[in-house]
Amino acid sequence: MAKLQEHLRHVQKIEAERVAKHEKKKADAREKVEAKKKEIQDRNAQRVAEEAETARKIGEKERAFEKKRVEEQKVIDKRIADEARQRDLARAEKVKEKAKKSEAALAEIHVKAEEAQVKMVEREARMAEQLARKKAAKKIEIREARERVRSSGAGIRKT
Repeated sequence: MAKLQEHLRHVQKIEAERVAKHEKKKADAREKVEAKKKEIQDRNAQRVAEEAETARKIGEKERAFEKKRVEEQKVIDKRIADEARQRDLARAEKVKEKAKKSEAALAEIHVKAEEAQVKMVEREARMAEQLARKKAAKKIEIREARERVRSSGAGIRKT
């Protein structure tokens, strides 16, 4: 029995060593898994931090771009407004020129109309004068004819 007990102790000792070895391997594996988990978590945290930094930089660039775009749009709007103002001034100048030309044309037409009216009045006066001369000449001719008829005699009278 002593040998049996000794054998039992020896088997228990081997079993205990095997269990201890197994527990050590399990602990080592757990440590490895934990280390791997921590490494993955660290990598994920690093990736998240890098993504956040990238997003922040992109946000800054977007804001800078938007600011620049707004400034450029203001410059473009100002240039468009200046060009519109210049076109309006040019259009107003053209309108003034047209008005002056129209006024000059109207003045010329008015002068020509006055000249035509003066010519017409002069022509009417000449015509009236000619008519008056013709009437006077006709009266003289009639008077002379009557005097001839009187001087030639009583003339022929109808009976």
